[in-house]
Amino acid sequence: MLDAVRLSGQSNKIDLYIFVDEASRSNLTLDYREIGGFVGQLPASARVGVLYARNGTC
Repeated sequence: MLDAVRLSGQSNKIDLYIFVDEASRSNLTLDYREIGGFVGQLPASARVGVLYARNGTC
């Protein structure tokens, strides 16, 4: 992530896509709770997509 800006008013819709590639780190499973906690704190109107891949293959 490079930057985060809180949006308000008509621009507060969130579409978030998370791409997880197993090849990126060997200890990635340790981050699943943190990712889940982050997604759980998003507004109810947020739309979230998660793509899990192994070596870039879905």
